[in-house]
Amino acid sequence: MQRMTPLFFGILGLTIFGWLGVILIPFFQFGQQEVFIDPDTDLSLPPAPTGEAIAGEDVYLAQGCVYCHSQQVRDLHQGSDLLRGWGGRRSVARDYMFKSSATLGYMRLGPDLSNIGSAQRIIKKMKLYELERFADKDWKWETAEERIKNSAALREEYSDQEWKIVENEYEKYLLQRLYAPRGLHEWSLMPSYKSLFKEIPVVGMPSVHAVETDQVKAGFQAVPGPEAEALIAYLMSLDQGYALPEASP
Repeated sequence: MQRMTPLFFGILGLTIFGWLGVILIPFFQFGQQEVFIDPDTDLSLPPAPTGEAIAGEDVYLAQGCVYCHSQQVRDLHQGSDLLRGWGGRRSVARDYMFKSSATLGYMRLGPDLSNIGSAQRIIKKMKLYELERFADKDWKWETAEERIKNSAALREEYSDQEWKIVENEYEKYLLQRLYAPRGLHEWSLMPSYKSLFKEIPVVGMPSVHAVETDQVKAGFQAVPGPEAEALIAYLMSLDQGYALPEASP
């Protein structure tokens, strides 16, 4: 029994040491994170989420989106996230300080969503679908360095009125992906979230909020419910396009 005592206390000490280093100390370090005040704009970064985006985060978690999508852009030496256009810089701890859960993700069956609401991702996606209103916008996406350099200028190429049109078109695309993923991409592994929509009869003209899809039975239309709208608001709020000192390339 006496021979087992040093072994027992050794294992206990290693367990406590590991718990302190991996759980307790990081908990207090992250708990002391403060917003960064941009000296040029006096903006507090990261921006705090507001309105429907807060409710949308709960929908995101409840629907299990975190099981297939990550929200962490890795540095160049850790992976190809930046080269894929998933962000203009790596993600850091401060990016998650206003989140109820740090939705880093379990795996990537789908793309990373850290910046799905950024101007960079919106324009890239809209250009990919070659919508007519983007035909005169010429963007290059060859390297991460070019993305970092150009991302701040993307939004400035559009007037407020033009950008509202862009955002509305992008939100329609996201709603289509939620309702009928394989209606856009036959190869998609994403499940349909039709439960977040209401299928109602068409009376007169279709609703301006109805999803543009042929997967609704004749005479009906799919209109997003409150949870779908909140989820879209949350996705549109995901943007790590601001500068933080610890995230410098």
